[in-house]
Amino acid sequence: MSSGPSVIVNKGGFLSATAKGLFGTIMVVVVCGTALGLYGLRMVDMHITSAINEVGTVTEKVLAILPDWQKNAPPQIADALNDRRAIDYRSSLKIAARVTKGEEWRGGSEVVVEVTNTGSEIVTLLPLRVVVENEEGTPVSELSAYAATPIQVCDEWRGPLLPGSVTRKFVVPMCKSRDAKGDLKASVEITDLRVAKPAAAPAPAPAPA
Repeated sequence: MSSGPSVIVNKGGFLSATAKGLFGTIMVVVVCGTALGLYGLRMVDMHITSAINEVGTVTEKVLAILPDWQKNAPPQIADALNDRRAIDYRSSLKIAARVTKGEEWRGGSEVVVEVTNTGSEIVTLLPLRVVVENEEGTPVSELSAYAATPIQVCDEWRGPLLPGSVTRKFVVPMCKSRDAKGDLKASVEITDLRVAKPAAAPAPAPAPA
């Protein structure tokens, strides 16, 4: 009898070979997909980091030139950029309102508002709430209007109110109401207030030698 080692050969069938090939293919796809995913994440991270650095550089440049740009900007834009909220400045404002007869197609009545800036600063934003009351003190109409805005665009945007006892008058149409009979009175409430110091005039250019 021979004492050498025995060799056992397993013969697989068609289904076994197909399963092994499919499993091997899936493993290769998973490994390749993982590698591509990691590479893609690295590229995205590099692009995001580069974009952040570029944004930071652009922001630093904008902040560096902003003071000079504000100095060279037109006075209206410079004042609007440098305004601040100042509710206490209302003591420098004189506001009056009265109800007058208006056009019939507007409802028959309108409110005339007068605002005077007696202070030394420019009023860049002044929204008002106007309430009209009847003889019994009952509110019959509630209106909103802007007495001052950063820039002048149309009727609603009347522009900034300059200092030096400058008075601005404007009309607010009143909606028709059944209770709006007899003597009507109007009261005005300031809902916000922003002011800015007048921009300094640019220095004159030196005369040529």
